[in-house]
Amino acid sequence: MRIIDYQETENNITAFWRYDDTLYRDYFKMHNHENGYEILYFIQGNAKYRVEGSIYDIKPYDIAIAQGSEMHCIWHQMPFEPYERIVIILDERFFREQDCQMLKEIFISRGLGENNIFPAERVKQASIPQIMNDITECMKSTTSLTDIVIRCKLTELLCKLSEAANETTHFEQRYDKLGEIIYYINEHISEKMSLDDIADKFYISKYYMCRMFKQRTGYTINNYIIRKRLILANELYLSGKSLIDASMEAGFDSYSNFYKRYVKEYGKNPYNNLHSIK
Repeated sequence: MRIIDYQETENNITAFWRYDDTLYRDYFKMHNHENGYEILYFIQGNAKYRVEGSIYDIKPYDIAIAQGSEMHCIWHQMPFEPYERIVIILDERFFREQDCQMLKEIFISRGLGENNIFPAERVKQASIPQIMNDITECMKSTTSLTDIVIRCKLTELLCKLSEAANETTHFEQRYDKLGEIIYYINEHISEKMSLDDIADKFYISKYYMCRMFKQRTGYTINNYIIRKRLILANELYLSGKSLIDASMEAGFDSYSNFYKRYVKEYGKNPYNNLHSIK
């Protein structure tokens, strides 16, 4: 394993380049970044990219993006093949401080799990590989100008991706049985649902469904539902709802249950954590 890490002084940017020659599938489970926007530059590997219910074939020099509420992961087909990538996570504050809120559109003007991939051909046409190389070189630097240069490079990267997103292209994605289940859960996330209800809906054994779900996402179905309800409650609160109303609209049966689940998931008081984001 080889890695280059970068953390901006103001903590609005996290980035790393990483090369692994041996992988463990259990390490790559579905996850999201609260109030963060991820750019994954896939350099080499043999994998598929799952985001919510969608599955994409991801190829060298493709770029995958995910907004904060999208659960996503890389699913490796061949664990013993090398995996190389650059991952950049931008905090909400990055866009405010750079005065480039319009560049968030590539992340948020999509349905969950839709149009997450910029194919390699388009990435190369936009000269993005050179920008990514420049960012990687800057990550090795520790000068007083490093943060400024990386911010400029990232703004340029977002502009290139925004231009590429405006071109008409069909993004290849598909759904398997697991994807259909995830899509269904998200469509009914604030409603009461049991494992039996979901299994009956898809004419599948409950035990097989639970085993498949945990194997492919790293979550039990119940834990996934809780995580998605917490994400929804966050969004509702940040849109102006009270925490009590947000938690109830997200599907929790009581505020105390929401509070307990929130602290267990994030290790923080929900009001203090979310108020600091506002």
